[in-house]
Amino acid sequence: MDGFFDYIFLKNAIFGIVLSSFICGIVGSIVVVNRIVSLAGSIAHAAYGGVGLAFYFGLPVTTTTMVFSSISGFIVGFLTKKENTLSDSFIGMIWAFGMALGIILTDLTPGYNADLMSYLFGNVLTITDADLILSGVLLSLILILLILNYKTVVLVSFDKDYSKVVGYRVDIINYIILIIVSLSIVILIKMTGIILVMAMLTIPQSIAIKRCKSLSSMMVLSSFIALVFSLIGFMIAYHFNLSTGASIILFSVVVYFIDTLVNYVRR
Repeated sequence: MDGFFDYIFLKNAIFGIVLSSFICGIVGSIVVVNRIVSLAGSIAHAAYGGVGLAFYFGLPVTTTTMVFSSISGFIVGFLTKKENTLSDSFIGMIWAFGMALGIILTDLTPGYNADLMSYLFGNVLTITDADLILSGVLLSLILILLILNYKTVVLVSFDKDYSKVVGYRVDIINYIILIIVSLSIVILIKMTGIILVMAMLTIPQSIAIKRCKSLSSMMVLSSFIALVFSLIGFMIAYHFNLSTGASIILFSVVVYFIDTLVNYVRR
């Protein structure tokens, strides 16, 4: 481990993990309490369509994927606004469409670019200075919006019917939440990849929710749990030369099951 921080890409990886963990803890808590895990999963997989578009047309990958994911989030929110038997079908279709589009455009892109795999399975070592700036800006934006609208977020998250009665524009708030989720997913993709990103938006939160009595405390605890999981997973991957995304998620899942088992035995 001597000279670990002498390399810029390792410093970027650590800073990226810290920023991503706090984004993950805050946004993931909102995803869990609003019960939109399946919607977020649909957006995450649809994001690959944005990656494919970026590579095929030679566009900035992160920016293109953010725009594509935000549009996907808006469409998912619109199609599932009214709960009905088709909601799950719409979610599945957006999920499949984005992945299919990304795969086709990847196939049509001249040559082979190994960097595409990092978007599927994650690689924190590919995090750049621009990614760190973008992550910092997004985290700051999320914190500002949350501080200014915390009571609204709590009320809409836990009682949408009452929120409508007292005059809140619940539909608009839901769209904003989905767009923030979409942008956050794109940032987290660099750490865990498209396929595994949903685990980081649910596992730390599933552990934290058992120990917290408020949304704010859940966000804080989830962020620190995500940070610990990510750092340990990264060190495991670095030491054994493994995939960073898979190492982070595997460690997280193991801890989650141990935590669940301990809680079960204590009852």
